[in-house]
Amino acid sequence: MQFYERGYCTYCSAPKRDTAGEIPAVERYQSERIARLAETARREGCPMWIVSGRYGLLEPNTPIPWYDKLLLDEDVEGLVSVCAESLERAGVKRLMYHTASLDLAPEVTAYLRLVRLACKAVSVELEVVTLPGVPV
Repeated sequence: MQFYERGYCTYCSAPKRDTAGEIPAVERYQSERIARLAETARREGCPMWIVSGRYGLLEPNTPIPWYDKLLLDEDVEGLVSVCAESLERAGVKRLMYHTASLDLAPEVTAYLRLVRLACKAVSVELEVVTLPGVPV
């Protein structure tokens, strides 16, 4: 198994391409934030995940259908083990989680909580990177 010093992660986006069928997550989500982070991870040779309210942690190229599901606090516990397994399988030591300020975008609070719990479950160091404004 390969180990990585770091991986990148951010939450999904409400705007989604309405293309029929399944397309890669990085293409489904219409987000400059996600596209930029995926490019950074690709360039550095690091794993990257998008936290989905429906699927947990998705790799950028994971094919997904269109859906509309905001992660809520009551959903978090049910996704922790799935997300923790993804981190453990990747062998990542530190996760750089990119998020809007929770003061400016409180709707992303559950996403950060899920990532915190998943990292704790598999002893992955978490670094939260707060982005300026409310990035889409």
